[in-house]
Amino acid sequence: IKDEHSVELAAMWDKDYLYVAAKWNSPRAMFSMADPKVNPGDGWKSDALQLRIRSADQVSWLTTWYFSGRNAPALDLIKWKTMNAPEIGYEKVFEGKDGSSDLGDGFALAYKANDSGKGFVQELRIPWQALFKQQPALDTSLKLKMGIEALWGDPTGKGFPSHRYADNVQKGVPTREFFWEAKDVWGDLALLSMGGIAQRLYVPDIEKIQGTA
Repeated sequence: IKDEHSVELAAMWDKDYLYVAAKWNSPRAMFSMADPKVNPGDGWKSDALQLRIRSADQVSWLTTWYFSGRNAPALDLIKWKTMNAPEIGYEKVFEGKDGSSDLGDGFALAYKANDSGKGFVQELRIPWQALFKQQPALDTSLKLKMGIEALWGDPTGKGFPSHRYADNVQKGVPTREFFWEAKDVWGDLALLSMGGIAQRLYVPDIEKIQGTA
């Protein structure tokens, strides 16, 4: 399943932006028929990356996908009305124009398909000011929460996802049910002063019979 339904993520930051990159393995490259101008609420259904971010004073959902109908990157930004319940207080939909990765309001989103046509890379730029009501000073003392959901579409690009994976959860809280609203489950997002962080490993990259040493 790893060869067709897996994704590697990395992030970095500076004083203005949070950057997220994702390297996808997928049966189809960047295929979604969710039109951001017509049905942005369906953007999550096909080859979509969803970020659930909780800052000190705001909870935000960001759904990103590549709309095949116009060959354009798309982003749906939703902010909760309060910190406690998933009631929408603000929503704005962005779409890149004429092949540009610039979405407006400081956001940028770019995609590139693998040469094989199976899988792709995406890069997302998020302005810090979009994640706070009152943006604090940005330094290594700042702590946020971020949950990640990756969703792979069906062959039509508009049906329900054929595969989903949620990650970055709190230690000792492995549940991924109702992940979109489980703000206390989302894992830590720490701002570090340097890179070179060891990649988290879940399954050894070797073939073996489950349950054996």
